[in-house]
Amino acid sequence: MRVILKAEVRGLGRTGEIKDVADGYARNYLLPKGLAIEATGGELKLLAQERQSEKTKKDRAHQDAEELAKRPWQGTQCLKLTEGGKLERASDQEL
Repeated sequence: MRVILKAEVRGLGRTGEIKDVADGYARNYLLPKGLAIEATGGELKLLAQERQSEKTKKDRAHQDAEELAKRPWQGTQCLKLTEGGKLERASDQEL
């Protein structure tokens, strides 16, 4: 039987992976405990949509990070080292 893992199963796979397992193992262990669902056509399409959505979010976050890294700094901040060894923001009067 083909199943989609909903949780990590030691010795079998990680969440979201599609695995072929024995019918009895799926019916008696994986499905009742909620560790997997049967890999039907609808479930496979839903999994593909979820993966595409995650990929889109990661790509968008990556693009945002690259744009931020390309921007020049708008201002500067001056820091000073205190006697206790901590960094603090220095005011204009202290410089």
